[in-house]
Amino acid sequence: MTPRINIHHRHKYLTRRPDPFFDQADKLHAERIGQVLILSNFLHSELCEIFQSLVNPADKNIGKILWVRLNSDSSQRSALRSLVNVARIKKTLRTQILWTLNHTEKLAEQRNKAAHIKIGYLASIDGPIPMPDPFHTEAKDFQWLESNWPRILKLLQADYRQLSAYANAINAEISDPGNYGPMPQRPKLSVHKLYEQFKKSRNQPLKNMRVRRKK
Repeated sequence: MTPRINIHHRHKYLTRRPDPFFDQADKLHAERIGQVLILSNFLHSELCEIFQSLVNPADKNIGKILWVRLNSDSSQRSALRSLVNVARIKKTLRTQILWTLNHTEKLAEQRNKAAHIKIGYLASIDGPIPMPDPFHTEAKDFQWLESNWPRILKLLQADYRQLSAYANAINAEISDPGNYGPMPQRPKLSVHKLYEQFKKSRNQPLKNMRVRRKK
């Protein structure tokens, strides 16, 4: 891994300008992560719309005030889950919303890993390549992220787009039932499936090991 800051060369004045050697790699990483964060926020805005429709469809500001008073995304999702379990809605709608929340939780786990991990740089003939830093990442997370890093970010973007569209369709069905046609099929989300495959492949050799007994 190439160090991001060279501590052996210090200057009297610290610069605001990006290091030209890392600038292109930084922009690539910022674009990938930025897309994931924007799309995850868009999904949460759709969940907020569902919450508002269930609290008081006649005055959605009431639901909005309650939603923004919660301190975290996970608290907001928990509040929506509790509301859905007691709301007077069709069983199919309740199932659809809970399914959406369950898969939002799974996406949030991967989103948080991608957003908060420290990035290092692999040296290459085309310049530094941003990758998870093995010295500041748990081993189990590093193995998963390092082996699938660009693919994880692309799948997260695609999954967030699909789940946001599905949540939007649910809200339309709550607000104006039957006027938007049938509900779309549940999206086939990929990043968590890939994660489960990774865990299975990582644990497979351990299951197949045979203990040799001494004669």
